[in-house]
Amino acid sequence: MRNTETDLPIEKQITGASRDVDRLRRLSYSDHRFLPDLVDALCELAKFRSRIGEPGRSERLYSEALVHCKESDIEVAPELLFRIHSLMACHFDNSERNEKAVEHYEESLRLAEEANLLEPIQVAVVHNNLAMLYKRTSRPEAAEKSYLSALNKFQKGLDRNNKDDARVASVYNNLGVLYYSKHDFDRACEFHSEALTIRQKLFGENGHHYDLGQSYNNLAAVHKAMGNYEMAADYFSKVEKLGDIADPTVQSGIDPESGVGEVVTE
Repeated sequence: MRNTETDLPIEKQITGASRDVDRLRRLSYSDHRFLPDLVDALCELAKFRSRIGEPGRSERLYSEALVHCKESDIEVAPELLFRIHSLMACHFDNSERNEKAVEHYEESLRLAEEANLLEPIQVAVVHNNLAMLYKRTSRPEAAEKSYLSALNKFQKGLDRNNKDDARVASVYNNLGVLYYSKHDFDRACEFHSEALTIRQKLFGENGHHYDLGQSYNNLAAVHKAMGNYEMAADYFSKVEKLGDIADPTVQSGIDPESGVGEVVTE
């Protein structure tokens, strides 16, 4: 997987990615050994097109990449297919085409399980984002299973001495949101507390960060639902001090390429 996150303006990155695609199209036409490179380049360009608000062009590029994979007379690496499907899923997720997003996330996980070659963290990110879609489309049991799989994969992939990861906190937060929606407030409190513990280690107990505000607000909502009004008021006061009030139904998505957490509202 290429690292294209540079300081160049995105317009210049698109220009460079377009040149790569054109060059590799010409090369792969006469030599199919270049097809994997072409597929990779198409994914890069599709990502950039999506970021500047051109979903139609982005989708056509991803579709072209899949067609090349299907028609290739040489074996396509499962890692590359996983990448295409996870990126397409994210693309459909961002445009709220939920069923298409679920279809591609599920296919990427099938490929990951079949190949058993991918880093656990890559698979964990997909499990988290798929779980969010399951919850959004009223499949809470599937969502719970996928969130727990995400936690399991993160635990396998992260360094034993460095488990305090913002992405893990996002999964804990999302499980808290799920249990809150099911009125299982004890478990919601447990998972939101786990998320807060990690976030306080990362950003400081008195830090000023959106994720802290999210955890404080979620715990306030849970304690209020449980009738613990004093604790709820205490957490609400922490949110007010941060000056950034988060919705208790907000989940945290994770970009499949950068690993950076995003906020996705329902």
